[in-house]
Amino acid sequence: MQRFCGDIPCCRTLFCPDELPACNNFLQNRSLTVAECFRGLSFFRRCHVSFRDSALQSDPSSTCWSRQNPMAPIMQPVVPVVGIIDYQMGNLRSVEKAIAKSGGQPVVSGDAKGFSDATHLILPGVGAFRDAISELKRRDLIPLIHDWVGSGKPFLGICLGLQLLFDASQEGGTYEGLGLIPGEVIRFDFENATDVSSASEISHRMNLGTTSSPTGVVGNAAVQLKVPHMGWNQVTSQQPDDPWLEGIPAEPYFYFVHSYFAVPTDPNDVWLTSHYGHPFCAAIRRNNIAATQFHPEKSQANGLRLLKNFLSCS
Repeated sequence: MQRFCGDIPCCRTLFCPDELPACNNFLQNRSLTVAECFRGLSFFRRCHVSFRDSALQSDPSSTCWSRQNPMAPIMQPVVPVVGIIDYQMGNLRSVEKAIAKSGGQPVVSGDAKGFSDATHLILPGVGAFRDAISELKRRDLIPLIHDWVGSGKPFLGICLGLQLLFDASQEGGTYEGLGLIPGEVIRFDFENATDVSSASEISHRMNLGTTSSPTGVVGNAAVQLKVPHMGWNQVTSQQPDDPWLEGIPAEPYFYFVHSYFAVPTDPNDVWLTSHYGHPFCAAIRRNNIAATQFHPEKSQANGLRLLKNFLSCS
């Protein structure tokens, strides 16, 4: 767009900040005639009032505008730029759409350089642990994740993205994870009473209770629980007055699809718990790291609000 500058104090606040260098360069390398300045001022006022009236029409309560002050500066809200790591193992489109609906600007990239402007970072994940960690290594994305977490900026793992944060997984063998959260990832197994007993011990170690059963109840009949754990399930926060659940009902439902679950070494890392045959860790939090075993992007209103709360972190 042609820019008319000169000695017009507020013209620099009219357009996008990324266009300011071009505006400043124009000022420094060209002296404008009086006529050009007046034309620019006239153009500026027309555009400014048009933008103002449109904003007031869509939001009459806006405090950024005043009909009594038509030259008031345009105030644009800061939109979080959310990096979504693409390593061919995530439900990227759903996450991207959910972030946009939650008020963020999604940026999907498989290159660390693609996140230079990001304020938040998400590691999604669907599939096998071994393949996922191999892809992260092959694409040299592991240093990005470690550096990001070390910077203190908000980080969110989703489903497999939660499991990858741990020391190791027992899925299809034993495979080393990112080592950001002490603990391991193990499988639901309701066919062996010994496994159920072990799960009960694990739940007790994580302070999740000791109730453990390989069956669930449908109507009046007990049924053998199946793996994977798939569908809606309730979660309970282990933290009182949890700001991450602001605007979400108590013990909300979220959507799960998983055969393995994480067992943090430190019970303080457990954020949300759920129950499937026995209590298990449904989400973890440590410093600037948060991760959910469920899929917020598939969890409708509760999931979108959770993502919005994540975007409010800085």
